[in-house]
Amino acid sequence: GCGKQGEFIQLGADFLEDAVPGEAASRLLGEWAKFRWGVFDQRGYEGDPLYPGTFRDPTTGDEVPNVCSATMGNTSMCASEGHTPEAPTKHNVQCHGRSAWEVISQSQDIFNR
Repeated sequence: GCGKQGEFIQLGADFLEDAVPGEAASRLLGEWAKFRWGVFDQRGYEGDPLYPGTFRDPTTGDEVPNVCSATMGNTSMCASEGHTPEAPTKHNVQCHGRSAWEVISQSQDIFNR
């Protein structure tokens, strides 16, 4: 669940065989964050009925891509200022609209410093 450490990281053989070094590092960091801090994918997928590739923005009513508008460093994790709590992503559903940084910053790794 949200904010709870996972049990393992699973990477397929294709990850090691086909990975471009910079992209592989970014993807591995994202998978580590999911494992360590209990965050989830923060984007939608075309054709997915639960986490669609686009959604209707509640403020403008426009159809917009279901992606993060600002990421943290060289990762796919959404920064607080780029986070849209209403977007239908697995992260928003599991974490009740909190950004990845909000979840991570409440972890024992950060909170007890």
